[in-house]
Amino acid sequence: MKYMQDAILTPAIFEGVSRIKSVFTLAGERTSTDLLGNNMSTVRTVVLDGLKLVGIPEEQIENMTDIEIQRTLQRRDDLNDYIGLDTSVYAMASPKPVAGADHVFLSRKNIADLQLDSPNRICADIVHLFVAGYASLIAPADCPVIDIVDPNVNGQVSQVHAGWQGILAGAVTKTMEGMIRRGLRPERVLANVHPNATDGFELSGEGLERWLAAFNGDFVTVVDDRSYISMTDAVVAQMQQYGVKEGRIQTSKAYSNDGIDLNSLTDDRFYSHRAKAQKGFNGRNAAVLYLVSD
Repeated sequence: MKYMQDAILTPAIFEGVSRIKSVFTLAGERTSTDLLGNNMSTVRTVVLDGLKLVGIPEEQIENMTDIEIQRTLQRRDDLNDYIGLDTSVYAMASPKPVAGADHVFLSRKNIADLQLDSPNRICADIVHLFVAGYASLIAPADCPVIDIVDPNVNGQVSQVHAGWQGILAGAVTKTMEGMIRRGLRPERVLANVHPNATDGFELSGEGLERWLAAFNGDFVTVVDDRSYISMTDAVVAQMQQYGVKEGRIQTSKAYSNDGIDLNSLTDDRFYSHRAKAQKGFNGRNAAVLYLVSD
């Protein structure tokens, strides 16, 4: 397990798997006065104050699209340096998550439309990696991102964004079903659930009713008449239903001293849209899954 002061997390469960690298980190502005510097954030103050742009000076560029492309390229380079992948230049896909369970198969043909600077940026909660040297980056705020990996040579590698709506829409179940159809043996899977709101995500109204109906009342804690769901527990249970072994699924408990999952709502090392968006904070977290080799 690697756990650094500035919260660059690399899951211990993948330490023996040389064909992939998984990283979770802050990627953007933490507070209005504490900029991370490498950021993937599109917040203008972060871009201007936290980055040293390369190439043509911004004041000499009239086209905003060209400015954003230059910023994106620099963010990607800075993120690579910050994470320390220690690899040759690679292609980074950044699909935009949606409240559903859409799939995308990352290939050389569609990489351009999966990058931040693409005007046709594809929305997808599920990314399947097939090309060595390519990486998927999903930028969550409080939702789980799951790495699902067959560690064997040429084994399948997928990254899944699964917020509460995505879970109900089948982000996890559709991923597992699709991977199994393509030959995955679930007992071989290694999986990691990145830090998220864990059991502290409050849900009410119709959303809570849908959740209760889907899980027969499970994965809910009621405190002072307020209901909080555990997206991590729901994700783990769904993977186990498809045959993934309990001991082959890691959650953010692996990084804590008290055996409790790290909570993006309360842990200031991470960004939380729900807890911090209106309190002088902005930015994103970054869950990166890099396919080093076939």
